[in-house]
Amino acid sequence: MAKENGDVRMNPSQTKLSKPVFLLGDCDLLRSTQGLDGDKLWLTRLLDYCETPDPRVACVSIDQRVEQLGLEFSSVIVAMKQLGVTDCRLVSAHPDQTEKEWLFDADLLVIIGSNSLSERQTFFKSQLFDMIHEVVEQGVTVMAVADGAESLGYWQEDASGDSLMPGLELIPAMIRLQEEAEPQPQLKEWINTLTKKDQPMVGLGVCYGGAVIIHPGFKLEPIGMPMSCLTPIDDEIEQELVIPEPCLQRHRLH
Repeated sequence: MAKENGDVRMNPSQTKLSKPVFLLGDCDLLRSTQGLDGDKLWLTRLLDYCETPDPRVACVSIDQRVEQLGLEFSSVIVAMKQLGVTDCRLVSAHPDQTEKEWLFDADLLVIIGSNSLSERQTFFKSQLFDMIHEVVEQGVTVMAVADGAESLGYWQEDASGDSLMPGLELIPAMIRLQEEAEPQPQLKEWINTLTKKDQPMVGLGVCYGGAVIIHPGFKLEPIGMPMSCLTPIDDEIEQELVIPEPCLQRHRLH
């Protein structure tokens, strides 16, 4: 079943969302200059929720390896410059007092992920895990990129794709990046597995080359590409294809 945008029946998250969360399928979207309505950059949607013309941006990377930090952070810097935003800083996994103050005063929090199991495990044991939940509850706008988008859910695949590991638990779902918009067998299998373990969880499939805005109340707004939503209901998995509104549709954003 396909529909434009949609409300999702999710289990309540411990962290309450007061602003939308932006999930980006890949880092190339950060470098996109293609507008969704002609001239306007699609990233300007972020500024609508930051409530200030000169927002502070805190960037958190789950992957703390130097070479990865440089690549991903530079993409964020480029995207912010497109918006005229220059107040952008990286916050380390073990922040000093200055970094903590920057994080708690930020208007936009950007989360970059990692495909390294050891990096993910280290991050989830760091001080930043609880700090991120605090700033989200305070009302910061969140944008998560690529593996960072998958990390926002309660569960995510490990680097091998053979098992699950905990996520940041900001979105009460399992989020998986995928090549095709239609519900994928691997995501359905994970949702079935969690349901059988009495941990029923919504599954969200986000396309590479696409994005989705998750609004408070968990209404889905795909951008650029359709997305899939799998919802466990009794002993069945309801599968839906959520498509962008016509003005937001693109085959690719980059």
